[in-house]
Amino acid sequence: MNQTIDEREPTGPSTIEDEVVRRLESVLDLLRGEKADAIPDCGAPMEAPATQLITATAKAMYRARRRRQRHFAMLERDFGEPAWDVMLDLFIARREKRRVSVSSACIAADVPPTTALRWIQHLEEQAVVVREPDPSDRRRTYLQLSEPIAAAMEGYITELVTGAGAG
Repeated sequence: MNQTIDEREPTGPSTIEDEVVRRLESVLDLLRGEKADAIPDCGAPMEAPATQLITATAKAMYRARRRRQRHFAMLERDFGEPAWDVMLDLFIARREKRRVSVSSACIAADVPPTTALRWIQHLEEQAVVVREPDPSDRRRTYLQLSEPIAAAMEGYITELVTGAGAG
């Protein structure tokens, strides 16, 4: 007997998250099956295909979060995870060998600037991010992931890409 949507058991956040992960994994499975030369350049010169795929996955994760937020705009900021957004942005920038200013990280957080600055301060207190002054402009400060967090993100996204450790 087919149930209508209203008759099904309510889905909680973990069920929705599981569905998002399942769909992301199916996209990754498709990408893994592509020829190495079909993987798009992600801005870093001469990266090996697996390395490109890791960067592309991080970008896809960030874009998917923006898409999700647009579809649920009626919930305002309930889907906001500014710390994760900043971490993804810094991870992508690291792989593309770009620097990220504090103001750029605030934009990536996709929350009001004061909220983003509080999250960045919290990330700094937790040793997730490191501030680096701009030697040519003392008004500007750059952010980067701390080494342990960069390694953890590398491991996490690599596991998503390769499927290693899944189960």
